[in-house]
Amino acid sequence: MATDVASRRFAIRVAELLRAERARQGISMRRLAQKSGLSQPTISYIERGLRIPSLDTAYRIAAVLDLDLSVVIKTATGLMTKASRHSRR
Repeated sequence: MATDVASRRFAIRVAELLRAERARQGISMRRLAQKSGLSQPTISYIERGLRIPSLDTAYRIAAVLDLDLSVVIKTATGLMTKASRHSRR
């Protein structure tokens, strides 16, 4: 159970990073959906944490945003580690 919660939190963190980059670049959800081959509702569900993206889906979104998915994952891992340290204090 704890692993499921941690996995979900991690996926949400990755989605937050992808959403922030999409917004920073000024790309609409519709445009991201078109360029990635995903539906707009799928993008929306992922960004709102309602759906956990598969690795392939996360890769397709990152590719459109010209991001290295491994860097996004490392960043999300770092944020999770930092949050975990703060919660133990």
